[in-house]
Amino acid sequence: MAKGKFILVVFLVALIIAACNTPYTFKKRGYFKINFPEKKYALFDRPGYPYMFEYPVYGNVIKDSTFFDEAAENPWW
Repeated sequence: MAKGKFILVVFLVALIIAACNTPYTFKKRGYFKINFPEKKYALFDRPGYPYMFEYPVYGNVIKDSTFFDEAAENPWW
C-alpha cells in the first residue's frame, strides 16, 4: 500500500513540474489602426410613422413584420 502511495506522489509531482514548463507566447505591442466612418446622421421623419429620430447615414431603416416570430399587436413596435 505504501508503495502505491509513493508512486502516486511521484507521478503527481512529475505532472506538476511538467505542467509548469509551457513555452512563452509573445504579446503584440500595438493594435491595428481601424478607420471608422465619419459621424454623420440623417433624420428619420417619414410620413405615416408616429416618431422621428436620427440614425447614421451608412445605416438602413427597414420595418420588421414580426415580433418574436409572431405578428405584432402594435404596428409601431
